[in-house]
Amino acid sequence: MTRSPRPAPGFPRPAARPRSVDAAYVSWLAASFTSIVVGLLALTTTALPDGTAPLRVTGAVSLVFGLVVGVLAGPVRAGHASVRRMLLWISLAGAVVGFTAVLGGFASSLLLIAPVLVLVATVCAYRPAARQWFDHEDRLPDDRPQGDRMQGDRPDE
Repeated sequence: MTRSPRPAPGFPRPAARPRSVDAAYVSWLAASFTSIVVGLLALTTTALPDGTAPLRVTGAVSLVFGLVVGVLAGPVRAGHASVRRMLLWISLAGAVVGFTAVLGGFASSLLLIAPVLVLVATVCAYRPAARQWFDHEDRLPDDRPQGDRMQGDRPDE
């Protein structure tokens, strides 16, 4: 269970979550669901001719992508900026792989639903209205005891 980040003094957290963050969350969940369903269909269907290994690999990649996006969408909605950055890069990589798979003929155009949804979610999560929801995390004081700090950590100011 992750704990909700605390706002730092001088940087209050907005009273309500911005709608663009909620829209990003819903889009990531829809993309996750779509990727999982497409991946399971590609992996379990028996109506395909022989030589469909690229389709099976695309299905496995789609399934893993959907699971990862689904797991990471929740912490982003809670306001974790570092997870938002991680999900940005995962979303972009998944979109590139999805578009490449469709353009290369390894998958049907049904696979394009998830890349479009993750791109929409990423744009929503990085809109200016969502900035204050995520900015507070980078300004939190370091709560670790002195002995837990790693070499090279900045001292408290």
